[in-house]
Amino acid sequence: MNSILEDRTYSAVKAYALKGTLIDQATYTSLAESKSIDELIIKLKTTTYNEFISKVDEPYTSKKIEHAVKKHVSKLHYDLMKVSPANKILSSYFLKYIIANLKIVLKGKALNKSYDELKDYLDLYSEELIGRRDLITRALTAENIEDSINTLNGTEFFKDIERAMQIFKENPKIDIFDIYLISKYYSFKWNNIMKTAHKKAGFEDSDLIIRLKSFPIHLLNEIILADEEFLKTFSMDFPQIIEEIKDKKDHIIPKT
Repeated sequence: MNSILEDRTYSAVKAYALKGTLIDQATYTSLAESKSIDELIIKLKTTTYNEFISKVDEPYTSKKIEHAVKKHVSKLHYDLMKVSPANKILSSYFLKYIIANLKIVLKGKALNKSYDELKDYLDLYSEELIGRRDLITRALTAENIEDSINTLNGTEFFKDIERAMQIFKENPKIDIFDIYLISKYYSFKWNNIMKTAHKKAGFEDSDLIIRLKSFPIHLLNEIILADEEFLKTFSMDFPQIIEEIKDKKDHIIPKT
């Protein structure tokens, strides 16, 4: 019992110490007011992000800065996981970095993008921290999307991604990867998701709903899948997802 309490105390102290390194509102305002990317770099070097920002090579780009910032956040979450290894919330949160890279790789392969076209959009530091860099690299360098998915065999993502690929073959819309993976692994507020989506691309909610409703669920019965239970589950869940988007409802991960 004392060991458990000591571990929890240490974890809490560590988390509290890291909280003290968070950037305050005044610093965010100062960063936002930077007149050039060079000025932004100089300001970031005075913050807790310096460890990775100082390693950014010239010429500076927004993508390089984004990767450096994500490395810092990944390292922070990884350090917290080490002092609280049984924390499922932290472990699930860290998975978002892996899933984000998987989405880029799979969507790129679906669009027949080459390794050179995709590599600048990826930062595999998160995978490196947990010893999975080689796995994602093999997926990235695979000849096609089918081979890319096969390299993930044995991971917690393989079964669901394989299913999504079988659906994608029948209805080649890149959205399927996003919606399926996000809904499978995360609980969230659709209202927040849609607000973020609107900032990245201009479209009406009705356009997305129409596109999703056009997905031919009836064709799933013609796909030969070993797991017939998935066909039943997907057919029931997909209309619910559409309604959640329409009504801006909260999405809760289904219990398995």
